Amino acid sequence: MIKDFPIATIYVSDQDRARDFYVNKLGFKSEEMPMPGGMRWVVVWPEGAATAFTLMLPSSAEEKVGVATGFVFSSDNLEADYQEMTAKGVKFTMPPTNQGWGMLSEFEDADGNRIGLSQTNSAPQV
Repeated sequence: MIKDFPIATIYVSDQDRARDFYVNKLGFKSEEMPMPGGMRWVVVWPEGAATAFTLMLPSSAEEKVGVATGFVFSSDNLEADYQEMTAKGVKFTMPPTNQGWGMLSEFEDADGNRIGLSQTNSAPQV
């Protein structure tokens, strides 16, 4: 039975530059380990998250850098996170926008990979 989603891959052109972006601009935690053949396993994650992201160098043309990842991070205060991230130089391709169910924005990492950031509306009061 499937029970978790612990790791997703983001393809990057430079692991050090990507790690710097996720750690210093987004405030993620990071770990790395050497791999055979001189490669490195570089992992980043938001503190307390159940899912981490491995920052991998592409090994074939099918593994693309600079794409819409389909990943969406959640935020408790999207507007505040947008302001803080923008001040740190994060490029947003879509500012916080009301979607009815909540707010959604989209930013790019150091390689142009597009990632969503959302805040859902609180449950209706009864």
